[in-house]
Amino acid sequence: MFGSGRVGVVLGHGSDGDQSDWWNFAETLARNGYAALAIDYRSYCPGGDAGCSGDGSTSDAWMDMLAGARYLGEHGAERVVLMGSSMGGTASVVAAAHARGGIAGVVSLSGSVECCGMDAGKRVVRAIRVPMLFVAGRFDAGFAGSTRRWGSWAGPRGEAVIVASGEHGVDFFQLATPDIQRRVTELVLNFLARAGRPARHRTSRTPGG
Repeated sequence: MFGSGRVGVVLGHGSDGDQSDWWNFAETLARNGYAALAIDYRSYCPGGDAGCSGDGSTSDAWMDMLAGARYLGEHGAERVVLMGSSMGGTASVVAAAHARGGIAGVVSLSGSVECCGMDAGKRVVRAIRVPMLFVAGRFDAGFAGSTRRWGSWAGPRGEAVIVASGEHGVDFFQLATPDIQRRVTELVLNFLARAGRPARHRTSRTPGG
């Protein structure tokens, strides 16, 4: 857990990573007034400070995103954004479609329409009623294609951004050129600022409930 604030962000990692991939960006979020929760998906056990989760299938990773949203709601967050890298992007999209309230937005970095036993196809995306931001690198094979499809399916609630990069997921913040790092960071922070604004005449509910 990094920082505190009325807006929380659940950070989901890729299939070949763990929660520690997000720690540097989680600190950026905390400096900008957000509560950031980096999680390990079920069956991931990096050990040490990065912790260890129980057994399970990656096909249920979206449930872990909703569990993270509930945790943030129980610790002061009034609105929660689901954000994931690669597999985490897919999990975030599926989770948002299943959420019964409290989710303010979805961010996918290099997510895929199908991944790891999860299907985030057209029907799933069109079930989401909150703002969505999809980002991928132009040179990142099929992930750019998934991002474009999500953007077309999401309609006015979604924004698909393809950047001139071959980096993947959370690597936008660490391995990409300085210009790309700045651009993706600004995209995310601007999205969070918009999604974090309370909606008028909307009843507040526990995130992920």
